[in-house]
Amino acid sequence: MAKNPETKPPELTFCDHLNISVCTVTEESKSFTVTVYNPLARDLTPYVRLPVAMASMAVFGPQGTAVETQVLPISDATKQLRKNQNQTQSNSSFELVFMAKVPALGFATYFVNSTKAKSPSALKKFFRPAPKPAYTDSGEVSIENELVKLTFSQDTGHLTSMTDLTSKVITALSQAFYWYNGSMGNDSSRQPSGAYIFRPNSSRVNLISSGSKMEIFKGPLVQEVRQVISPYISQVIRLYAGQRHAEFEYTVGPIPVGDGWGKEVITRFDTDIKSDQLYYTDANGREMQERKRNYRPTWKLDITEPVAGNYYPVNSRMYIKDSAKQLTVLTDRSLGGSSMKDGSMEIMLHRRLLVDDKRGVGEPLNETGILGKGLIVRGKLCLTLAPPKSSGALHRELGEKLLLEPVMAFAPNSLTFKKWTSQFNSLHSGMTRQLPANVHLLTLETMQDTALVRVEHQYEAGEDPKLSQPVNISLAELFTDFDIESMTEMNLSANQLLKDKKPLHWNIKSKKNVEENKTKKKRVHRAATDMNVELSPMQIRTFKAIIKRHGISSYTNIH
Repeated sequence: MAKNPETKPPELTFCDHLNISVCTVTEESKSFTVTVYNPLARDLTPYVRLPVAMASMAVFGPQGTAVETQVLPISDATKQLRKNQNQTQSNSSFELVFMAKVPALGFATYFVNSTKAKSPSALKKFFRPAPKPAYTDSGEVSIENELVKLTFSQDTGHLTSMTDLTSKVITALSQAFYWYNGSMGNDSSRQPSGAYIFRPNSSRVNLISSGSKMEIFKGPLVQEVRQVISPYISQVIRLYAGQRHAEFEYTVGPIPVGDGWGKEVITRFDTDIKSDQLYYTDANGREMQERKRNYRPTWKLDITEPVAGNYYPVNSRMYIKDSAKQLTVLTDRSLGGSSMKDGSMEIMLHRRLLVDDKRGVGEPLNETGILGKGLIVRGKLCLTLAPPKSSGALHRELGEKLLLEPVMAFAPNSLTFKKWTSQFNSLHSGMTRQLPANVHLLTLETMQDTALVRVEHQYEAGEDPKLSQPVNISLAELFTDFDIESMTEMNLSANQLLKDKKPLHWNIKSKKNVEENKTKKKRVHRAATDMNVELSPMQIRTFKAIIKRHGISSYTNIH
């Protein structure tokens, strides 16, 4: 970051509790910097949310231009959550929202300052005070941006529909929270539900609340609906300007168990999509797997656990579809999910159980947390709605952004913009050009004069008309800090030359395998100086490269 190696860099701080609006630097400093790092090989425009003590804050970009902002009051649910997490030192009342622009594999530094009455009038158009809740006289209320519209019942506060404004696709869409009663063992099986086993004592789900308290906030950057569902569940639904997905930030816990019943809490989205028993979940964030309710493709299923037997891991996404529309749910962590009826998707959010499942832990899944009342979970689900043919491009791009979110670092700042930028770089990219939308830079690890590079085709065959096609890229002059002089292809784990790899060949005689063997490409020897790489759908290729750093002579090998 420092332009001169002898200049002491700013002391950057990471805020691990930003999701509950806790960050000492932003809450206590009148002037500070926000450095946003983008780990992706494409430019990003993420939204930044920061807790601040004052509503009058101005933001300036890496080149000194004023940035449009929006200020929102911190919700009562978040303030209570901070107390529950023993974050009593945090007493900020506002969240500052702005959109950052960060180059591929690079960083951008933004400058945040408190403003005074004598601030230049030019800044006034960028400042938005905390808005008041907005309601309508009709039976429904809505929030929308240029691309998505969500409608809610004013009576119940619940979601009623979602519209993709680009394709004009609309679906009836409701959301509610339920809980399964965890089994303690019964006559059919002594297996209880616990840390390793999900086994409800019946297929019936218990509705947590038929209504919710609702507040709506609308501004130029984000519109959001705040819901209080029950004493232990709240949620904020957001639409950011320019984004084609809706964000659902849920807070669940502590789950009450004073009635002696273990509870496994889910949220369920019900639609008018004719899914015909089918739903799709990801395999470790890569290929999507078709699931059919109460069915296995290779054997006849004896249904003894109608709920648990239809649950699958949801590492990053899940969707249902028909011929006209597809609703996709993306997660920010690995969860479990199912479709227990057509047009429906449910996601497990939190569990608290009172009996050990006898699988080795030796205790029930009943951690009591910081205050001894039980654990609290806050996470995000993102929903997209689109025709099936265009849904792949939506969820692949969004899934990558959720997996590798920008990293933010903060520092108090007493320097003027001119002084700061004379000592430090405020904008930098590690790449000379962006990679195509269907290629992900999976690994870039430099070691003296070598580098390990993995590139991945992110799309499945047939998933998108354009982005599922094979793609050619060049690694020549791709990086700003070094050049690749030569490279050798390795196996996936980079511990064997690809030319020496001898995979096992299984003699499976079927018409499909015979045809595949006829069309299978033979491995072609590549020159070490060949920087061109072709990727087929879902393919990952690994290279060990010899590099030359810019402005620095080659390192001496150390063995």
